[in-house]
Amino acid sequence: TSGKAVRAEVRHEGDALKGRIYATKSDAGFQNASAGVIAGRTELGANLNFIATPNLEFSANALKTKDESGGITDGASRDSFGVTAAYKLNDTFKVELGVNSVKEHLINGSGGALSNVGTGVNNNSIPGWGFNGAGLLSTPSTLLSAPTDVPSVIDNEYTSGRFKLIATISPQANIYAEYEQAFSDAEKKRFTVGAEYKFSEKTRVYASHEITNTLTGVYGLANDGTRNASTIIGMSSALSLPFIPDGQVYGEFRSAGTSGNRDIAAVAGIRNLWQVNPSLSFTTALERQQIYQATGVEHEATALSLGVDYAYNASNKVNGKLEYRTSDVQNQWLGTLAYTRNLSENWSALGREAYIRSEGRGLDLVKGIQLQNQLQVGLAYRDVTTGRWNGLMRLENRINRSSLTADLKDEETWIFSLHGTYRMAKNWTWAGQLAAKHGSQVVTNDGTYNIYSGRLASGRVIWDINDRFDASLYGSYGRDNGQKVTGLGIELGAKVVQNLWFSAGYTKGRFADVDQFSANTSWSGWHARLRYKFDENSLGLTANRVEETKPVAAIEAAMPVAAPVVVAPPVLVSPPVPIVVAQPIPAFKYEKITLAAGALFAHNKSAVDQILPEGRLQLDNLTAKLKTLSDIEKITISGHADVTNGTGDANYNNNLSLLRAASVKSYISTLGFDVSRVAVIGYGGQKPVKTDCKMPKGAMSTKIGVVRGAASTQDMDYYRACLLPNRRVEVEIFGQTSTN
Repeated sequence: TSGKAVRAEVRHEGDALKGRIYATKSDAGFQNASAGVIAGRTELGANLNFIATPNLEFSANALKTKDESGGITDGASRDSFGVTAAYKLNDTFKVELGVNSVKEHLINGSGGALSNVGTGVNNNSIPGWGFNGAGLLSTPSTLLSAPTDVPSVIDNEYTSGRFKLIATISPQANIYAEYEQAFSDAEKKRFTVGAEYKFSEKTRVYASHEITNTLTGVYGLANDGTRNASTIIGMSSALSLPFIPDGQVYGEFRSAGTSGNRDIAAVAGIRNLWQVNPSLSFTTALERQQIYQATGVEHEATALSLGVDYAYNASNKVNGKLEYRTSDVQNQWLGTLAYTRNLSENWSALGREAYIRSEGRGLDLVKGIQLQNQLQVGLAYRDVTTGRWNGLMRLENRINRSSLTADLKDEETWIFSLHGTYRMAKNWTWAGQLAAKHGSQVVTNDGTYNIYSGRLASGRVIWDINDRFDASLYGSYGRDNGQKVTGLGIELGAKVVQNLWFSAGYTKGRFADVDQFSANTSWSGWHARLRYKFDENSLGLTANRVEETKPVAAIEAAMPVAAPVVVAPPVLVSPPVPIVVAQPIPAFKYEKITLAAGALFAHNKSAVDQILPEGRLQLDNLTAKLKTLSDIEKITISGHADVTNGTGDANYNNNLSLLRAASVKSYISTLGFDVSRVAVIGYGGQKPVKTDCKMPKGAMSTKIGVVRGAASTQDMDYYRACLLPNRRVEVEIFGQTSTN
């Protein structure tokens, strides 16, 4: 089968307030395990989190979901709302109190070991792997335990209270216990215990056990009131062997159901980064799932992937990934390939291909073979001198084939397009597109053969009202397979977060841009969309990586700057300009305070709630000091890291240092300090204070930083210890205190 899916999400990320609203809708035939979207599902949800004080936090969530898969769970629905207050009693204990309201329309027997659940203190098991459906493999909903007789419908509605206690026994060990009880029915209850232990930053084990009695929790409801139990045990660990130098292994076991009637599922996997040299790296992954249903049915699946990232030089880069998945119901190949070449300062050549091939097996043999391929090649121009002109010439080929008996088809389309933008004035931009397409379609069910073609001219005028809002007028004229298609419209947009915009508008007629024209779709009537503004920083094409991690630079530049004054020492402004005044001159005060990152955060940690007790004490003292200053003009908080990097992400240290600086800003804000004039910057390892540390033998200096390579673990630990002074947070204060 074939199907489509769409997901929209809006996020807000503030120092104290964070929120998310999302909506998902997918067809029953949608199959893309990497998309993280469940087939045959309509869902609307929202989450809100507010940090009132360093110890008190409030959260709320709402969910409306409905199953439209056409399987045994078709028609199931759930509407829920919950609020929670979390209070940190001390460094060891944290309590949560909450109220949940749930209304469900369920199918008996649709729960089981494969339910998408979380575990551990942070409610996550193996993010992005296995059962969660966003890793190499996902568990199809059709593999959930099915009742042996005709499915029965259960309507369930309740309001419950929830209590959870989390104990941090040590920096490595956490345990928790949770109890939920319905207010109107003493028989509806749920009890869960769990634990997590970290042997190191990259090695941990976790486990949880849950008992439910008609209260659904996350496992579904039994109509006869039987008690359900579920158990999850898992581990993940870094792996370092001569033949697997930078690997990670993981595994998880799940069991769920009533006594003597449980589903069992297990997943295990391994992945590794192979840094051949500074320009060439490979990633490999292997994952295996086995499922044993209470009905006696067994399922298994295996996935393998290979990725490559190669930079011949600064002007030539290629990356790709090939993945193979096989199970008793389907075989699937997925491949991506991308190439970029900088021809000159203004010109670049681009190429990209995406390939998916699926073949049904066993019970799903009737699905036949589904194949989709999309190839794009293009030539891009950017006027780097003035930044006013941008252009793109692109040739695209799309292939869509299916041997499904009910939907036999063989389609191929070629699309040639020209794209251009011109900034007419500071706040006005024009964008235009021209396109032509030619395609053929064979509908083998009835033997018909169609040839189609089309032409399109599309344009838009954009007015940037300010940094947060814009408006645009747009229109298009085209002929698609002999039919005239025109449309005019207006759209208003607002920036949600950096580079991400939400827009809504109205179209009279049918409007299409090149992408819609290629997919045979158009706009008509009211619409809403999320759009992303791409530039060199967004795409990682700039040579200076550090600048990519400074999204607040514009904020810093926009801050009021004090008039130049004579200062000694140190002199921070040049040239010095004496100021003659008729009253005592306020003395300009400058100070730099350095905080050791190791005292603020554990290794690789950066969140506000992860600041260590010693670091909190330092920041308490810092805030008290800041409050003694009057007329503060600017404070800059900069995060710094060392040059080692074992993640494979070139921007990891830059992002980590920026997040740590932002967490320091957020923390002092919770203590009542006005942070409106505080800027944060992440420098990564670009500004070391200790430069005489000798790199271990066998380690390699690459474009992403110093990686271990063939060096021993002990030598790398010594090297990181030597670099400790470079891991820091600096607070630079520009302010004034009166002199008498």
